[in-house]
Amino acid sequence: MEYEDIQERLSVLRTVSMPFEREEDITSHLQNEIEKYKQRNRRKSWSRQLGGIGSVSAALVVCAVGLGAILYHGHSSAARPNSTTATQGQGQNQISTAVISYTHSQLSQIQQTAQAVGVSASIPSQGTPGDVLTIVKNGGKGNLILDYTNIWVIESASPIEQPFGITTLSNITVGGQAATYMANTQNSFLRFQRGNTYIMIENLVSGNPISQQNMQAIGASFQPVQ
Repeated sequence: MEYEDIQERLSVLRTVSMPFEREEDITSHLQNEIEKYKQRNRRKSWSRQLGGIGSVSAALVVCAVGLGAILYHGHSSAARPNSTTATQGQGQNQISTAVISYTHSQLSQIQQTAQAVGVSASIPSQGTPGDVLTIVKNGGKGNLILDYTNIWVIESASPIEQPFGITTLSNITVGGQAATYMANTQNSFLRFQRGNTYIMIENLVSGNPISQQNMQAIGASFQPVQ
């Protein structure tokens, strides 16, 4: 994301009227996001694979994402998706996901960006509770990036490399197709394929990996963009 993009994204603050307590919430959230970024190894590994972004720019991207999520939840009730949570099973086998809804504008942006990078885009209808699409980006090298509140999705025309530092690797199935669940102490990943498009899901909540069961449920919910 370029500096001008970040400026435009943050400029919404000039037009938003909110109580003092809400402003304090936003400030606290942005500070927390910057701290999370400092502790997050994911950005370092993916920056090498997707062309790289500077640490300052990456921190601003995180701020923009966090701000977008806050404003979306707090001030855009008309476009807010339903957030129905589905829970199945008990204990370690528990599956807990939430519905992700999309606006027509978001779907159009996804389609246009996917066409530009040369992939057939699919999107999840399930995510972790609180997930909202915040960024659609052309990542270059045939990569479509979909950034949600709690998960990050890369869709590519080429196979996606295994992330660094994986300590757990399981060959599983997602919607009847072969997939790979990967995790370490900080993050978890799901890698699979839909048609000719290679997909990777990663959690964004450092130190709290998404379980294999939840990743499978999210992966199985991917559908072509209509």
